[in-house]
Amino acid sequence: MKKHGIDRRDFLKAAGLGGLSLCLPFCRNDLPETQPMNVLFVSLDDMNDWIEPLHGHPQAKTPNLSRFARQGVTFSHAYTANPACNPSRTAIMTGLSPHRSGVYSNYQDWREVITDHKSIGQYFRENGYYSTGAGKIYHYHMVDPACWDDYWPSQEKNMPAEYLPQRMGETAGDEYKTINMPEFENMYQMFDWAPLDIEDSQMGDFKSVEHVIGQLEKDHDRPFFLACGIYRPHVPWYVPQKYFDMFPLESLELPRVLAGDLDDLSERARDIAHRAGEYHKHVLQAGQWKPAVQGYLASIA
Repeated sequence: MKKHGIDRRDFLKAAGLGGLSLCLPFCRNDLPETQPMNVLFVSLDDMNDWIEPLHGHPQAKTPNLSRFARQGVTFSHAYTANPACNPSRTAIMTGLSPHRSGVYSNYQDWREVITDHKSIGQYFRENGYYSTGAGKIYHYHMVDPACWDDYWPSQEKNMPAEYLPQRMGETAGDEYKTINMPEFENMYQMFDWAPLDIEDSQMGDFKSVEHVIGQLEKDHDRPFFLACGIYRPHVPWYVPQKYFDMFPLESLELPRVLAGDLDDLSERARDIAHRAGEYHKHVLQAGQWKPAVQGYLASIA
């Protein structure tokens, strides 16, 4: 192999150690003198503790995450910078927490709030790395070309198009059509689930992962920072039928709900939680709790 070419097992070890050295700069002096490490950065959108290594739901099926966990370190006490997509992703990619940056909402364009920033990808680029990736790393259209040397599908459109169920208004004769998720009119339209009669290879996440695998298999003449943004299990939970079939409704276990779970939160936190809880209330009123859990488990799988 050419310089920086390593096998998968060594790559996972190198990626983990490289990421740790960035998060804990005071440990860098303890690292052995060696060539720069490649870094693989994987983001899964709206994935909670239902995965098998964290035992959050007894019926979740995540064998690849279990295998990955056995090869590395699992942090069971990890906390988000903000319980919303845009501010949490902005914090990760810029190193600025919301209380420092002022980015608290999905409706703020972080690029207009943080006018003087340097992303993690830009930092790598300035230090001899090739920075690239695919899929959702930043919040939808709020992309950051300075972070990447190259990106898929493009520097302007980081997320691949997705398929929707037929009921969403396709033209006659087309069972499915593709759409960019930001084109949904509101969150209530996105809070939906349905099986799709398509193959894995037609899913946007499949295409993003396939592109990243292609980058892993290339010979590179310099170290790389490679990001893989996986959209599911973010809503809407539209995935191939076979994943719904893995979780029959008649045997599905509902998550436990802790009475008084919000009692120890601040008034502001309770306000935000109750607004999000409106979705759950509507799901209960419609008798759709089990189908919703099925859709989420299917999207995780």
